Amino acid sequence: MGVDLPKIERLSVPNILHFVWIGDLNEVNTHYIDIWRKTNKDKQIFFWYDKDSSLCHLLNNAIQDFVNAKNQG
Repeated sequence: MGVDLPKIERLSVPNILHFVWIGDLNEVNTHYIDIWRKTNKDKQIFFWYDKDSSLCHLLNNAIQDFVNAKNQG
């Protein structure tokens, strides 16, 4: 008795890769992007990052703190 698995179609990676980063850019995340770069040496890689967007997590945390304080009464 066997299991019939669907045939998986291989998709090729485009020749140009774009990474858009919003928020904090930490070492773990840059490591994953570096893996893509090393694995796809024949591809063009563009990295889009706005240094001011690293503050968005602070806004998110402030909103969460405000909501939590309101809910606690």
